[in-house]
Amino acid sequence: MFELRVMAPLCVALLLAACGGGGGGGGGSKDLYVSVSYPSDAVNLFSTVNLQPALNGFDGHRQHCIQTSGALPAGMHLSDDCSISGRPTQSGSFNVGIKVSADDANGSVDVSTPVTVSGPTLRYPTRLTGLSLADAVTDVAQIGTDGLGWHAPTDGTPMTWSFTLSAGALPPGLVLNLTTGAISGVLSTSGSYTATVQALLTTPYGNFTLEPASYSLGVGAAQTSFYYSQNGSTVNGYAYGYIGVPFAIQPASPSLGTLSSFSIGSAQLSGGLSFDSVSGSVTGIPTTQGNTPTSYPVTATLTIVGVGHAVDSLLGISISNPVNFSYITPFAKVGAPLNIVPQLSFATPLPGAARSFAINPDFCFLPAGWSVDALTGTVSGTPAAAGSYGCEIVLTSNYNGVTWLTRAYVSAQISP
Repeated sequence: MFELRVMAPLCVALLLAACGGGGGGGGGSKDLYVSVSYPSDAVNLFSTVNLQPALNGFDGHRQHCIQTSGALPAGMHLSDDCSISGRPTQSGSFNVGIKVSADDANGSVDVSTPVTVSGPTLRYPTRLTGLSLADAVTDVAQIGTDGLGWHAPTDGTPMTWSFTLSAGALPPGLVLNLTTGAISGVLSTSGSYTATVQALLTTPYGNFTLEPASYSLGVGAAQTSFYYSQNGSTVNGYAYGYIGVPFAIQPASPSLGTLSSFSIGSAQLSGGLSFDSVSGSVTGIPTTQGNTPTSYPVTATLTIVGVGHAVDSLLGISISNPVNFSYITPFAKVGAPLNIVPQLSFATPLPGAARSFAINPDFCFLPAGWSVDALTGTVSGTPAAAGSYGCEIVLTSNYNGVTWLTRAYVSAQISP
């Protein structure tokens, strides 16, 4: 006969401990130094499991096992050949005591082994960057993926998932898919939101309620201002226009949402300009020059994903005279003919504009016989006496039906 004894451990997960038996005398007795160890990896809830022990030192003697203490997970059992198998329907950590014996051997050895069953866990992705209004969101429920300690059965076991919102609130615009757990939609309201999602797994072998998962999301603050655009470029400061030249400025399209319901402050727009409360545009042909640039507060409603809120802008408009002219002061002698030609400059082309020059009789000190050419603005004459002379010349322009005046001063120094 043989006596069972423990040998050096082959696996830290399980070690046989001897309980009696001796090798000393007579009967041709012989010691068997054995070891028994089980896999230490966790097994998956609802999956078919067959844990085969590693057996050493039995020398061809068939082993036998019975459970002596503890409990195996529901759905699993210990077989006489020492294998632990079944389909676990209960998650958690378990420990079972086992008595091991062998054919033709006296005595037995007591061992214990842990069995861990991992159930599915639920989580949602963590965002490293913030989101803003109108951002589209699709966050998939992460269940049993690598690193979460559970894998779904591979034998075609029917599984049904159901998800519920058990606490908190999702950001407005997002919805929870009750069968997949996905959270998706388009963000419509700024703020910080936290919700708790509960999941239930239903199988033919039993149901499992997962630990609740937290879902948190921050949505950036709504846009509070908007800008104007002139000729396709964003206006920084003031939009510039000219008397007699068509003027147009309109709100720049926001990056998110649409603008509507515009209103402008009480300050009077330059003559010839009008404000459209539907589009927010300022258009027209300016008829007057502003002494200084003027800023106008404008408010509007910005609607994003069906939610509207007030936004504002400060619209600056500067209307200038598009025509300027000047004269170079000549130094001449008595009796020498003079022709003083104006230097004209245009801030913008005025094709076909009508213009005429004339003296301002209330502010003119030219010698007798001097005149201004109405078409060219040239001041000419022959000085008969020495002295200093000057006169204000008025240019009358007409363009697009708008008439305006530009003034310049001409002077001459005449020596004997």
